[in-house]
Amino acid sequence: MQAFLTILKYDFRQLSQSWVSRIWILVLTVPAIFLIFLANYENELVSETMAFYTTTVLMPTSGLAIAVLSASSINGESGIIADSILSRAITRSEYVCAKILSRIGFILITYSVIIIPFSYFMLRYGVNDSTESSVFLGWIIVGSILTSVAAFGILMSVLFASLLPAVLLVLLTVSLSSALMQFLGLDLLSISVTIQQLPEIFRGETFTSEGIQIITIFLALTAILLFPAIFIFGKKDL
Repeated sequence: MQAFLTILKYDFRQLSQSWVSRIWILVLTVPAIFLIFLANYENELVSETMAFYTTTVLMPTSGLAIAVLSASSINGESGIIADSILSRAITRSEYVCAKILSRIGFILITYSVIIIPFSYFMLRYGVNDSTESSVFLGWIIVGSILTSVAAFGILMSVLFASLLPAVLLVLLTVSLSSALMQFLGLDLLSISVTIQQLPEIFRGETFTSEGIQIITIFLALTAILLFPAIFIFGKKDL
């Protein structure tokens, strides 16, 4: 357990000092502040403004940042991993689980730090056509999507020794799978369709049960992606 906590704290500290993380936070923060002022002075609808922010800022920048941060979780430290495991300082399962927790935890904390104040000020200064519960549901849906993207990135980090192909495969797979699910009519599995429905979700015009179903699907997908990552890393030659 001590080794697990050590890796967890070390990786979390590395993430907080990463230029990718800092740029990600900056790119999310500046447009959010601008939209809050715009909503206040131009009487913009809360639901439409938050959905616009998600579509044009949050998802594109977060998708890229999460792809890089998650896809570099394992392959970026192959030498350290080999030395630590071969010296029996930490087990394989402890290492990969610490990495999973730190990467997903950091991503969700960063997401929450931006979204919570953004939502508060939007509800306060914008034209409020939404409820707190519907806004909460919408952001939980988006958070579950980002979590599944992070899980896929971690799996790619286990499978690929190089960062670039892992990141490219994450971005390509997420984009193509979303389009494919929409083409097949499997809207609950399509990220793009879900994002397009955010104005209605924020306004509370969709059933809560449908939102919970979407959250359950993406959290289940997260688990499905993480299990093989742990298993493959346990069998992988270092």
